[in-house]
Amino acid sequence: MVDEQLSGALRDLPGRVLNVPVEERELVFRNVSSVLRNPGINSTIIRGICKVIGTTITKYKDLASQRVVRDLIVDLTTIHHDLTIEHMLNVFKTLLFKEFAGVSPQKSSKSAVIALGWISLIQKIADRDSNIFKTEKKKLIEYQSLFYQITLLSSNQRITDARTKIMYELWDNTSIFYETLDIIFQIEATSNVTIMIMVMIQFESKSNKTFILQKYTEKISEYFVKSMVSCKYKPDRSFIAACRPLLESLTEKEFDSYIYPALQRAILRSPENTLESIGLTFNMLNFDCSRYAQKIGKVLIKNLYSKGDIARRESLESLKLISTKCSDWVIVKDLLSHIFSVLNGSDGKINVIEYRLNILQVVYKRKGVGSAEFIIYHLWNNH
Repeated sequence: MVDEQLSGALRDLPGRVLNVPVEERELVFRNVSSVLRNPGINSTIIRGICKVIGTTITKYKDLASQRVVRDLIVDLTTIHHDLTIEHMLNVFKTLLFKEFAGVSPQKSSKSAVIALGWISLIQKIADRDSNIFKTEKKKLIEYQSLFYQITLLSSNQRITDARTKIMYELWDNTSIFYETLDIIFQIEATSNVTIMIMVMIQFESKSNKTFILQKYTEKISEYFVKSMVSCKYKPDRSFIAACRPLLESLTEKEFDSYIYPALQRAILRSPENTLESIGLTFNMLNFDCSRYAQKIGKVLIKNLYSKGDIARRESLESLKLISTKCSDWVIVKDLLSHIFSVLNGSDGKINVIEYRLNILQVVYKRKGVGSAEFIIYHLWNNH
């Protein structure tokens, strides 16, 4: 009888999970949960159930169906803790590096939020005395950070709200928060790890606490540099924007010590990876950037007449952003003079009207009467 119940609950489970009507899904999952204590359950069966859970991530779109999946994850983790962690890690790995590969950010971000919820659920109820959990929690948190990073690629507010709620509810447990913080600094400095630290800073700021920034500013800056500045690949602009909690908190001295030298090197060595991010970075600083603008600005201006459309556009945007962070009119005037020298020929005249108009946008981004007078002066004397 017991074996009949087990075989009945698991028979053609992959097919039934995906093909039964929505209203019957709860019964299918409840039947699986009811046999989890059966002595016939083994590692192979748990692996199969975990794989079936993975197949629901794009198919179960209604909240009720997603809830029954989470309930099964809770039952699995409670009854077969070590096997569930082991096999769900394989599910997460497959999702991250196979299923989501090549899928549009909008599609993968919706699934990533669901997976983020699953992995956070396992973290909540995990047995912290388990050797498997002690061994694998680093990988759990790394995968968690990768799922979170994927969600940043979507501009959907519901996804934004959902990912924040998932992480904040998890970290309401103080011991899990500090456990995560401790482990995250043991992982290599990649963009997903840096972003996770930023989320933790934001969470901490809810309670007007600044422990992470007070203790780890230099280390977090090092993570930012390695993952967002000196990296081999161009970081997505949403990844740079996610680093606002660090950049807004930096003093001028800290920026000079920890980040600016690396930015200078990166803009010269690999401008294709840095032209966009350098403007975004300066835009989030909370101090006047006049003394940086001259050196960085001249590099950006050179790229305004690059052969590549992307390089021209990104240089233009970064130059506009940096110019708005400057209060020293002498430096701004010098940059404007340099821009007009490009337009008018002394530094390589640009004849394409579209490029000329785009470059002039840099000037119009400046605020105040002084900049307008300077534009009029140049237009009057050179055209």
